[in-house]
Amino acid sequence: MGKKSIRQQWEDALSLLEAENSDDRRILSFHEFVDKVYPRYKWYRHCQVLANVLQRVADGDLKRVMVFLPPRHGKSVLVSKLFPGYLLYRHPQKWVGLNSYAAELSYTFSRASRDAYREMGGKMRDDAAAVKNWETPDGGGCWAAGVGGPITGKGFGSAGIIDDPLKNAKEALSATIKRGHQDWYGSTFYTRGEPDAPIILVMTRWAEDDLAGWLLQQELEDEPEHWHIVNFEAIKEDCPPKFPSTCTVEPDWRSPGEALCPERFDLPKLNRLQKRLGSYFFQALYQQHPSPAEGNYFKRSWWQFYKVAPSDFDIVIQSWDCAFKETNTSDYVVGQVWGKRGGQFYLLDQVRARMDINATLQAIRAMSAKYPNSTAKLIEDKANGTAVIDLLKREIPGLIPIEPEGGKQVRAVAIAPYVEAGNVFLPESTSWVGDYIQEFSVFPNGSNDDQVDSTSQSIIWLSSRISCWSISHENSWGT
Repeated sequence: MGKKSIRQQWEDALSLLEAENSDDRRILSFHEFVDKVYPRYKWYRHCQVLANVLQRVADGDLKRVMVFLPPRHGKSVLVSKLFPGYLLYRHPQKWVGLNSYAAELSYTFSRASRDAYREMGGKMRDDAAAVKNWETPDGGGCWAAGVGGPITGKGFGSAGIIDDPLKNAKEALSATIKRGHQDWYGSTFYTRGEPDAPIILVMTRWAEDDLAGWLLQQELEDEPEHWHIVNFEAIKEDCPPKFPSTCTVEPDWRSPGEALCPERFDLPKLNRLQKRLGSYFFQALYQQHPSPAEGNYFKRSWWQFYKVAPSDFDIVIQSWDCAFKETNTSDYVVGQVWGKRGGQFYLLDQVRARMDINATLQAIRAMSAKYPNSTAKLIEDKANGTAVIDLLKREIPGLIPIEPEGGKQVRAVAIAPYVEAGNVFLPESTSWVGDYIQEFSVFPNGSNDDQVDSTSQSIIWLSSRISCWSISHENSWGT
């Protein structure tokens, strides 16, 4: 074959240059975009599926998407940190809105999106580059705000994203907070969207009536939104979850019993998590099946019993829930004695009656005399409890004022894993044990919850306040 002429060599070089320029002008897929701006991103299978769904949003095929994934499975990295940058790379003249339970977290997402956009050569206005609100020279940009807070300025056309509107179990059990989220979504967030602007809700399910649950309930009304749902349990279950018929559901490729991301969370690790968190939180956070708000936090079969209490406790304490009004309708005063032995908790004794203040003081004196080894006496430092502390602090040593954290349900749910794990023991042949178990079984719908309050106060304190409701969304890989 003869040597190419100078003219032919020039033509070949020009053709190669044109091909390279053409490739540079080609719009990248979201997967390709991620590979360029975040080359160390690990494409686990569920991440590939999620990226494909987001591609359909970018292409205009999906307008409403809900993403339910367990904690630390990378949903926020794709949806909230990288996808907004991709949308602005494609449409720099449009706006993206980012929202999370805290404005500061939304700013973190916005900063990552801004960096990804810049990495692809995206231009920004020098006078509008803050993470709270950054703009492109073409008239688009990205704003970030907290769920429930004000949204000032721009709306959104490329997408409005809500990432984990609930921070923790305390918020998930607050009807006021959840109602506020509903009002904010309808009156503030939703009204900021341009016609046909996509909305993406990405979250770990905390409660049946969280924002996702409320929106799914709206699908049963007139004018449904037709959400596309990505719902992946940490461990695939036999029966697929049911969603309104107006919704479409992303197929799950797994067989029952398979882990979603075995490379990071294999079955032994997930089983350990389930034991640590208890069924209530594991089903909600990892399986995306939150329990109804009505309760069922404690099952009768979880309680353990003893005939003779051990004699070698690490510590013995008293716990008092004081409500002294000696009437037929007042709450009960409850005093309990608990012993802790390793990781096990033993309810040794209990007094429960409607008492006035004098009877309450005498009951505490009697219990302290009966159990002189009860070195700590926990008394809730509110209302009646404060008065008891003031009257007895010079007489009885070891009185500890307790400032309750969260509501009754939050504190009760915090101790549920200990009961479920078989670590809480009750006296077998005591007349009041049946009523005690019944109060837990119907909580929080029963007429009384004083035994639940005193028990949760004891176990939380004895376990050094280590409780599953302190789970946070912040982590090293992404939520």
